[in-house]
Amino acid sequence: ARRNAIIRRLPAVETLGSVTTICADKTGTLTRNEMTAKTVRSGARDIVVEGVGYEPKGGFTSDEKDLEIEKGMLAHEMIRAGLLCNDAELVQKGENSDKASWEPEGDPTEAALIVLARKAGFDPDQENKDYPRLDSIPFSSERRYMATLNHDHDGNHVVYVKGAPERILEMCAREQGEEDTGDLDKDAWMERAEKIAARGQRLLAVARKEVEQKSELTEEEVEKGGLVFLGLFGLIDPPRDEAIESVAVCHDAGIAVKMITGDHAATARAVAKELGLKHTDKVVTGRELEDVS
Repeated sequence: ARRNAIIRRLPAVETLGSVTTICADKTGTLTRNEMTAKTVRSGARDIVVEGVGYEPKGGFTSDEKDLEIEKGMLAHEMIRAGLLCNDAELVQKGENSDKASWEPEGDPTEAALIVLARKAGFDPDQENKDYPRLDSIPFSSERRYMATLNHDHDGNHVVYVKGAPERILEMCAREQGEEDTGDLDKDAWMERAEKIAARGQRLLAVARKEVEQKSELTEEEVEKGGLVFLGLFGLIDPPRDEAIESVAVCHDAGIAVKMITGDHAATARAVAKELGLKHTDKVVTGRELEDVS
């Protein structure tokens, strides 16, 4: 009782005593589930985002020089895509007090993209009025992407897609440059993704395509071709201090700890090192796991 361990059913002690391995989910268990966008990677620039948490304060730098995100820039369209292809909200609590805070409602990753948009000067309410949503396809682990159908008030319809880089790259044949579109260089983008993931950042890719006027969006429409790759977002989710301590305690007790995540392998490796996990050179991807007996 002094050690806070009163157990009602004694066989539970035997079960716990025979544990050799603990498999833990990453997001929200080993990490804080407080996402912050730190990288905006277009084909032209690698942009670093300043600030942490959900308060929309912080600027942008590229090549260690301050940068303004302006209309017409590819990064501007990327950030708009992340804002519109999004089901979360960012709510300010206690606006008139010294303790005003910003809190996410919905998925923390999506909320981080709203914070990013506010840092870049976007007004989320105005953007959703200027480009109202007509339909959407929610994210699923099978599809590995989310898509929305939006339109402006001049009759132009656009599909925005965000999701796992590997999946979005599979669906695109063209990429957007600062001036025009060109053939997609998948190898170059995978190399860029590896560099961002090696910083311990979770990766999201965004793409878009213009379509004829319609009111419904289908998977066939999204996946049939014509998507133009815009770029990558890199987001951080700091490890919990208590999780780092717990991993160390487990290791001292001879219990192996494995981390399970849907992140890019390089991201998983970097976070695992921060948590103090052993054998971080051994990352098994979902596809490799499906192939074992």
